[in-house]
Amino acid sequence: MRNSLKISQVLLLNTAFLIGGSALFGEENAGAPASYDAIAAAPDNHRVVFENEKVRVLEVTIKSGEKEPFHMHPMPSVMTIITGAKLRITEASLEDGKIVIGKTIEVGKDNFQPPPLWMPPQGLHSAENIGSAEFHAYRIELKGEDEP
Repeated sequence: MRNSLKISQVLLLNTAFLIGGSALFGEENAGAPASYDAIAAAPDNHRVVFENEKVRVLEVTIKSGEKEPFHMHPMPSVMTIITGAKLRITEASLEDGKIVIGKTIEVGKDNFQPPPLWMPPQGLHSAENIGSAEFHAYRIELKGEDEP
């Protein structure tokens, strides 16, 4: 029974991120300025640990009680969560250069470590750590041929 609960939690988290990728974080921000890239907009939470012409690897940390600035991830990626936390993720859009708040979902739980997650490109969003553990992950962004 314990294993089935863990599997269902993994499926729930994967589903939340995948739904978030396509529904919460859609294409409406495709023309957003580069200043909303995760490194530029949320440098305290995203650090480049490796980059070449094919991938960019980000270390992502969000302390308990911390909320990231709004940012986006324009490239598809694989996220490996080292230490999970309960997160409140809020999507947004840009209208006339101003951030307009959209839907919010809650995902994960403290010290949760799901298998690697496929992440489609994510539009403008912010994650707030509403758990008691620090969120720590690595995000491997896959650069397309038209990416810098």
